Amino acid sequence: MHLATGGTLSAQALPIHDVVPGAWHRITDWSDSVADSLSVREAITAAVNLGLPDRAATLLARHGDVLDAAARLDLSGRVAALRGDWLVAAHAFSASARLGNGTGAGMCVAQSADALARAGRQDSAVAAYRRARRQLPDVAGWLALREAALTQDTARAESLLAMAPPTAWRTVLGIRARQRLLLGDPVSAESLLEAAQLGGAAAELAIARGDTAAARRYAVGATEGSDTADVRRAVALLGEEIRPIRPEAAVAAARGASTLRDPRLAAEFAALAVRLGDSSVVTLLAWAGWLEQAGQRREALRVYGLAGDGGAFQLARARLRLGERAAAAAALQQFATGHPTDRFAPDALYLAADALGSERLLRDVIERWPTDGAASRARLRLAQARLDAHDTAAAIPYLEDEARRQRPTSPRTRFLLGRAQLAVHDRAVGRETLAELAMADSLGYYGALARDAVGAPAPDVSASPARVPSPVVVRWLRQLDILEVLGFDAEADQLVTGLLERDWEDPQAMLDLADGLAARGRGGEPIRLGYAAVRRIGFNDPRVLRAVFPWPNRALVEAEAREHGLDPYLVAALIRQESWFSPGARSRAGAVGYMQLMPATAREVARRAHVDWEDAWLAVPDANMHLGCRHLAGLLARFDGDVVAALAAYNAGARPTERWRRRPGAKTPIGFVEQIAYPETQEYVRAVVRNRILYRLLYPPAEDP
Repeated sequence: MHLATGGTLSAQALPIHDVVPGAWHRITDWSDSVADSLSVREAITAAVNLGLPDRAATLLARHGDVLDAAARLDLSGRVAALRGDWLVAAHAFSASARLGNGTGAGMCVAQSADALARAGRQDSAVAAYRRARRQLPDVAGWLALREAALTQDTARAESLLAMAPPTAWRTVLGIRARQRLLLGDPVSAESLLEAAQLGGAAAELAIARGDTAAARRYAVGATEGSDTADVRRAVALLGEEIRPIRPEAAVAAARGASTLRDPRLAAEFAALAVRLGDSSVVTLLAWAGWLEQAGQRREALRVYGLAGDGGAFQLARARLRLGERAAAAAALQQFATGHPTDRFAPDALYLAADALGSERLLRDVIERWPTDGAASRARLRLAQARLDAHDTAAAIPYLEDEARRQRPTSPRTRFLLGRAQLAVHDRAVGRETLAELAMADSLGYYGALARDAVGAPAPDVSASPARVPSPVVVRWLRQLDILEVLGFDAEADQLVTGLLERDWEDPQAMLDLADGLAARGRGGEPIRLGYAAVRRIGFNDPRVLRAVFPWPNRALVEAEAREHGLDPYLVAALIRQESWFSPGARSRAGAVGYMQLMPATAREVARRAHVDWEDAWLAVPDANMHLGCRHLAGLLARFDGDVVAALAAYNAGARPTERWRRRPGAKTPIGFVEQIAYPETQEYVRAVVRNRILYRLLYPPAEDP
């Protein structure tokens, strides 16, 4: 295994608190024979970051003598805080601060203040935050917010709130709500919480004063909010305390539960809404959909049936997903025949054709709904069948018909048409078709394939000249560094969220921020900023491309990939598609982290690798990558190094991938991708292949000039 190095803030500026990337590797690779002050500090910090207080305490006891007194005290405070021994932590941080100076000392004071507040010593915490504000001017506004939240003096609190950063407006409103409560005005407090988009908290106050109607209104509104904790609070109140519950409130709770990625709970609330009298088709279909997501597919069939004609298409499609192909195909044909003007009719007949392998039904789709998307899929399906049978000439009319009807023509259609034209010896026309596609879709999957086919040069995405970030961006990033090192995660997230929501006048400054966030291990936010810059600058700008396709923690990705014999560009491409390099990313199915591993898969891979494992480590980038890369390497071995097959198996599983590989047209990587039956998996494989090409262009190896 490999040890990642670094930290955003220098060891000189923050001698103890620097963020340690690669925390899991630092623990698993730890050797008592390497016990200098830096390695000991990093190993203990890594143990704390992984939630291993006993391991951290053991390391501190064994090797703490190589640290100076301030460092020992600081790390003792962090271990105590992890254990919840807040007073012990506060005293250790305070003692460490007295031995230090500058930023490091100020951060110890701030951490002492946090520990004192958690221990219930509010007056002492207020005094400590006041001292920390003087020592940490970069984050004084954020510390003033914490101080304001603790003070009982409403006038003093208001003066502190005046120092708050603009991005903290929700927190400001929340603190003002608390002050209204202290003044005996809960109704005003509730209004402030609602304005802060914290309707769940407002609902709790309304319940406390016995106003069920107001509580219901606040909670229903909160289920559509963006604050996950508040949505969870609102859903819990609607499920347990707000009575009587009404159908519309139950539906809102169901949607909130879905937002929380809990389809089982969403289905329970939807069932409650139906029992309370909401038997609308919309609610029934939503209920059935959540049942399917929760794995209750047979029950979902029953609920789809309750929707009558309004759920006939969804019922047949659900039966198809259960493997009841003949019955589902018959129901889909019946639906398409009986409801020819329904928006789902073309899809129904196409699915029936797919289930039965019927070219006649595919031709019926084209004849009856020639301009519908289902007809486009049918034309391409028929063309692909001709190509698979090596009857290229017969495929061309379908492709030409589709190209005429599409405005603009899809890259897939143009690529298949160009290849077919080359194959029937119309080489000049074919090369022209592919050359035009290579230029029009220069950054896409099919554009890259076309470029290879005609030998066109890759687009120029050379890095722009080095740019000095704007001072305001430097200031924001400095704030972020300090907040993250302090462990003030809520404030760090508020800062970044506020910057993402900002009305940017200078797109280059926006890209400065994207660069800085990517350098600090963040992926999702740079991508969002990059897409925002696309609207201002365009997609082909190299800086925009590097924001949309960032590579946070590159050294860590490269080390882990090479340990498992993988191409680092492939791993980066997969992570970009799976999680946007967001460590805490979680799918509706429950996959977690950089490489979106299911907990059961991670446990099995760890067991086979004889690696100690905790599910919580799925959110730790290097731990997630270690198992994810091992899993991907296993799939590559299983499929004889076939990258596209391994990617398909990573997304959809090995068994369907084996079926797709046996299809006649799947003999080449390009042909295999066209044979993937799951649209989501097909698009996934195309995207990862495209990402890999772009990462190679955007991030040349370090040894290259």
